[in-house]
Amino acid sequence: MKTIKDVARFAGIGASTVSRYLNNNGYVSKASKDKIDKALKELDYQPNLLARAVRQQRTYTMGLVIPTISNEFFSEIAIAIEQNCMDRGYKTILCITNEDEEKEKKYIDTILQNRFSGIILATGTHISERLENRIPIVFIDRIIDSSSDNIMTVTGDHFGGAEEATRHLIQLGCKKLLHLCGPEKTEPAYLRKKAFEQVAQSNHIEHKSIAFNQLTDMEIDALFQEQYDGVFTWNDVTAIQFISECHAKNIKIPEDIQIIGYDGIKMSELIYPKLTTVCQPIKDLGKTASDVLINRIEGKKENRKKIIMKNILVERGTTKGGR
Repeated sequence: MKTIKDVARFAGIGASTVSRYLNNNGYVSKASKDKIDKALKELDYQPNLLARAVRQQRTYTMGLVIPTISNEFFSEIAIAIEQNCMDRGYKTILCITNEDEEKEKKYIDTILQNRFSGIILATGTHISERLENRIPIVFIDRIIDSSSDNIMTVTGDHFGGAEEATRHLIQLGCKKLLHLCGPEKTEPAYLRKKAFEQVAQSNHIEHKSIAFNQLTDMEIDALFQEQYDGVFTWNDVTAIQFISECHAKNIKIPEDIQIIGYDGIKMSELIYPKLTTVCQPIKDLGKTASDVLINRIEGKKENRKKIIMKNILVERGTTKGGR
């Protein structure tokens, strides 16, 4: 197996310079980098990651814990996180809980036992106290209030985005609003429902919130009999399901009913009509979360404990005036 000394000898530079380059720790001139890159390629050099981990007490491995990949929002975030971690010299282990708390706990135990460098969590707010003094953590897509320097938050503005969506439906002339909400144990769903109801109440608009995924076919049929003219869904996946129901019942969108989703996943542009939605900066959320975590792990100054990113309402074909 080739060593750093072999690379240095081939490149004609010092082993310490090669070490700085490989560990991204200190200045290396462009000329030296080019020589090292050529040597690495010619010698087919493979770094001893286990030795580096022992020496630096860092495994260069991240745990990414998400509830599902069936919702494109989480798969898009996972892709952004994995790519940025790879670019910065870290590998990512994906852990999918399927909303199972016991499975989540087992993943956390595995992460701790294998001494991962850090965790990005899109679940598990109830386990933050268990972890806060053991490993750097970034909660993504939800806010965690903690005084621990190990716990950071990167999220979109769930309340503000839902406020804007609800106001937009009212401005478009909707008189009877429906919110298809998510599980209130998750912070994004809770905040979006809260904002919807506050805006509707303050504008004296008739409204109702209901968990669409829990309805039977008979209950869905009854829901359509109530003739809502504006619908705000807690995420795009639910909006797409609702649009399918509208098509099946020959309900015209947006003439008979206007619909706004939330998240801005790619699928929202592929359906007909294209979905008006509150777009989260999904790639930026993933990159920022992984940057914040890696900076904390590497001891770099990182004053950002709580980052709330702005969402943008993008109007398309499911609301009047969209396209």
